[in-house]
Amino acid sequence: MTLLDPRTPSSSRQNLRLALDKVYSNFYALVPTGGITARRLDDILGDLRTQADDGSQQFKVSANPGSVNYWQAQGGAPGVGASLSVQGSETDANGSITAKGTGYLAFGNGAGTLLDVKLSGAGPVTNYWSIEAIGGTGMARLLAKSGVNTNVSMYISAQGAGGMTFANSSGNLFAMDSNSSATARSNYLYARNGATGNPAVLGATGDANTDILFQPAGSGVVRFGTHTGNADAAISGYISIKDSGGNARKLAVIT
Repeated sequence: MTLLDPRTPSSSRQNLRLALDKVYSNFYALVPTGGITARRLDDILGDLRTQADDGSQQFKVSANPGSVNYWQAQGGAPGVGASLSVQGSETDANGSITAKGTGYLAFGNGAGTLLDVKLSGAGPVTNYWSIEAIGGTGMARLLAKSGVNTNVSMYISAQGAGGMTFANSSGNLFAMDSNSSATARSNYLYARNGATGNPAVLGATGDANTDILFQPAGSGVVRFGTHTGNADAAISGYISIKDSGGNARKLAVIT
């Protein structure tokens, strides 16, 4: 059993008080079953020790005079998970978990790591992700935010030649696949909105001259526009396109 010397610094004494409070709260439950033996006391205090047997520090609670908000750990009944929550006298109180230096935070379960949050490049951090639930709208959003920059871009990347799929409960909505046969993937699509009276843009960028290929599945074809019959009109010119095989074609234009 390891107890802290009350002559140690205040943070350690606070941990001792927490441990003794736990002894007190469990005292009456233990007496009917044999009382508090040295072993039972060690069982109660074991998880609250701030030092391992070799003297290395395991946990520390820092004093913050005037605090009104605090962390609360609570166990769960069968079928209900344990919880760690922010409590206090304020109606709305934030919680903060911070790694040291450029270290990262990892979240997981018994199967392994589910999420890690890292800093890419050198600090300080000015732009960051924000995950928000919008009350009363049924909507949640993922935002790029900043306390410094007016315009903050977002970068989302799959690993290796992996693709990305966006879906809801009804199925896939949109998928982006990588051209895994290409050693250099410098050409790609971009989408841009348009001001009032101007079109939205779906474009290609990369090489100085880059085609866009619309590739239907199987015997499907590309659909666009609305047909208007006008058999007697004269051809006034053409629009150049390419077919799926890359062969140049000309679409006739009538006046």
